[in-house]
Amino acid sequence: GLCEDARMGNGPAHFTAESDGTFRPTQWAQSRWGEDMLNGPAVVALAAWNLEQHYGLPEFLPGRLTVDLFKAARKKPTHVHTRLVRDGHRIRNSECDIVQGEVTVARATMVQYRQSEAPPGQEWTGQAEFSRPGTPRRTCT
Repeated sequence: GLCEDARMGNGPAHFTAESDGTFRPTQWAQSRWGEDMLNGPAVVALAAWNLEQHYGLPEFLPGRLTVDLFKAARKKPTHVHTRLVRDGHRIRNSECDIVQGEVTVARATMVQYRQSEAPPGQEWTGQAEFSRPGTPRRTCT
């Protein structure tokens, strides 16, 4: 699980959530690079979980999550700042900054698409045929 929260599983957590919004890394978030460094999947999971909690809606599905890891996250109190960038009828975009002290260590962007039915009509498929490539020739001796 990501956070020790009643809505999450009972397994080991990467972070514990405090009532003031601070996330404290646990031993499960530790990187193999160093005792005070966090692993990338823990940081990504924190961002994804927060984006889903703040901006996930049942009628929308996540289509893409992009995470930029700017600096190595450390084993210190961590905060998240989320914002809804676009709240359209078919597409929602949101962002999450992972902040330690005054430094943004990562930024995640989530794109969600509204679930819908396929448009009426027949799906187009191409009729192109491709020949299989031949065996490569050796040019070196």
